[in-house]
Amino acid sequence: MTIREAAGQAALAILLAFLGSEAGGHFFPLEALLAGLGLILVHRCLPEAESRPRLPFFLPALAGFALICRWPHPATRLALLALVWSAGALTLPRNDRRRERLEAAAAVTLLVCLFRVAGEISAWFRLGYEEGVLVLTEGIGRVAGTSFRGGPAAAGAGLLVPFLALAAVEAGRRTGGRRLGRWIPAGALLLTWSATLAVLPRLQPAAWSSVLTLPHGERDPAADWFRIAPPLFLLALGLCWILFAPRLGSPTRGAGRPALPFCAAVLIAALLLLPAWSRTGNGPSGTRVLILGSEILDFRTPETGIHPLRQAGMFGLLPQFLEGLGYRVKVRDDLPPEGVGTAASVLVVINPVRDPDPERIRSIRDFVRRGGALLVLGDHTDIFGTQGPLNRWCDPFGIRFRFDSARPASRGWEWSLETVPHPTTAGLDASNLRFRVGTGASLETRPPARALVLARYGFSDAGDRSNSGRGGFLGDYRWTGAERIGNIPLMAERRFGSGKVVALGDTSMFQNVALPFSLRFVSGLFRWLDPLAPAPGPARWREEIAAILV
Repeated sequence: MTIREAAGQAALAILLAFLGSEAGGHFFPLEALLAGLGLILVHRCLPEAESRPRLPFFLPALAGFALICRWPHPATRLALLALVWSAGALTLPRNDRRRERLEAAAAVTLLVCLFRVAGEISAWFRLGYEEGVLVLTEGIGRVAGTSFRGGPAAAGAGLLVPFLALAAVEAGRRTGGRRLGRWIPAGALLLTWSATLAVLPRLQPAAWSSVLTLPHGERDPAADWFRIAPPLFLLALGLCWILFAPRLGSPTRGAGRPALPFCAAVLIAALLLLPAWSRTGNGPSGTRVLILGSEILDFRTPETGIHPLRQAGMFGLLPQFLEGLGYRVKVRDDLPPEGVGTAASVLVVINPVRDPDPERIRSIRDFVRRGGALLVLGDHTDIFGTQGPLNRWCDPFGIRFRFDSARPASRGWEWSLETVPHPTTAGLDASNLRFRVGTGASLETRPPARALVLARYGFSDAGDRSNSGRGGFLGDYRWTGAERIGNIPLMAERRFGSGKVVALGDTSMFQNVALPFSLRFVSGLFRWLDPLAPAPGPARWREEIAAILV
């Protein structure tokens, strides 16, 4: 193996490291730097052709990475990374072997990007992916004698996707032999993943256990499962090195063929995947908002001399904030007798304690179907007896509140959240600085309802009926093994007829103490719910793309 071939393998490893990190998180600047080095290594270190490139490769790479830093969402970064690889391939002559390498890298990146986008726009695809991982992990746990029911984040399934994409691309490039034999690498990767899930819990190196701890210093068993990524990545990377290294510098079918149609298709797909869907309208339009309160809610505003903890759970600032945005807000204890459609276009239900009768549910369904909007806000573990009424409000739309509290696997929600591209989540990130989730219930969704915000690094802490009174039926604050861990839905939405439904398992971000921090999220949420809001303005990314091309 020559130095050039070894450097090419290192470049492939760097690409997989970038993709395997699921293209996000607070380490993204380092990942982008490593991916950039990988581009340079692929271009410089593989065997060169006799003719020189028509265009310096660093120009499209520089433009591409400028765009990657401009858009924060992982799917967009992946689409733009595929764009960079494709542009690099177009700079090389047809008889340059490095062009084939760049095409393969673009194909792997695009497959991972399409996988992520499919999970974000299709509730059925995401449900099948998450439930499939839950079933597999539960089966592996039974065989290994461990209690485990983990989502994709806890099981490291997202980390495995780029390696499977590489196996698929390599299978398509191979010639000769049996067709079934081309998929042996994919099977070996899945077997490695299963063995890792079965063996790793019994090892638990002490170095990992000190990374995430509870506030009082004890190790949180939930955090251990999220440390599966480093060893799994190293195992999968080593396996891919063994399986694919012999062919890294060898010619393959179609080497030197014109790649313009392929690269053009990737370019078009990458541009279409830019998240113009994350834009919202230009502002409220005097829409009427009806907030349905109850005897357990306090709509007073903060007063001087009252201890902050006593006024933390009040909702008095919410109506004032919405009125400041231009909405016409009313707070009532019950629905108007003439029907909600005549009183408001947006109905907000917060922790109801009385069951709605069937006739009222039918009227709400008709209200939403005709274009109204319903926002349902609840809290954890059936506190104040609200779980039953909450589920009766939401069940017709495929959303339910669980008898649990969603808990972070570490000390707090910082860097533990995952958002799906949507107008309501525009501007949110994993830091929780603008979402301000506290302790709330997790949600169940039935497609076409889908989750918009998830506790990627969290678990479902089952409620405890014996912990009544001030305990609020909360559980033991620890992951027991049988509880679901990873990718826990916290916020969900459903399009129903011409209307919209949104449910949140926590009311913290709408309360007095959090609203100054979450106001951007709250305003964007109501702007999207507003059926009279102006349509989104022209997408700014088209102007930026045109400027770069010029």
